[in-house]
Amino acid sequence: LLLDRGRVLVDLSDVELLWQPAVDVFPTVLASAGGWPLARMVLARPNATMASALRSARVPLNVPLAESVDEARRALDERPPRVARTYDVPSAAAAGTWVRSLVASLCEDCLLSDALSGAAATVATELITNAVTHACSPIHLTLALDRRGLHVAVRDCAPTSVETFARPGQAGYRGYGLMVVDSLCRRWGVTPHADGKSVCALLDVGPRSRF
Repeated sequence: LLLDRGRVLVDLSDVELLWQPAVDVFPTVLASAGGWPLARMVLARPNATMASALRSARVPLNVPLAESVDEARRALDERPPRVARTYDVPSAAAAGTWVRSLVASLCEDCLLSDALSGAAATVATELITNAVTHACSPIHLTLALDRRGLHVAVRDCAPTSVETFARPGQAGYRGYGLMVVDSLCRRWGVTPHADGKSVCALLDVGPRSRF
């Protein structure tokens, strides 16, 4: 329905929750359909158990929750508290150019400033270039906008490298790419996983944002 119509209101009044992790289906489906504003979903009239599970999983950040159908219809025209998009990025030299267009699209949809769009595109390009150069594995890019700012995250399947991700001024630091990232972000860091790592950056949102 999201792919066909782009706007879906889910009435949960007759839905009984038997397995709490099932609530993750809503943000997953929304993201798979392209996310806001092309795909819009609002949940309406959950019972107490369902509402508690949704809030516990922070689903309403991405998929708004309404107490009535009328409220849900109005919410379809509003941007949710968090807009997130995830992409599989090819490990190729042209990945940086494609990533810049993805960042520009999100910033345009969310009415963010040209300056922020350019800074975010630069950060995303540097992180993707690092992954393409060093990881030699599948790469995933996540772009998210919420009240804290604009998040850029790149995940790959290579282990964390001290030399690759040393901060400017630290032993092992090489090149100027991460110095640029450091200058454009409020903060950035590396999170190791059992099957790789995520490099995440947070940029401040300018006054032209709707937040």
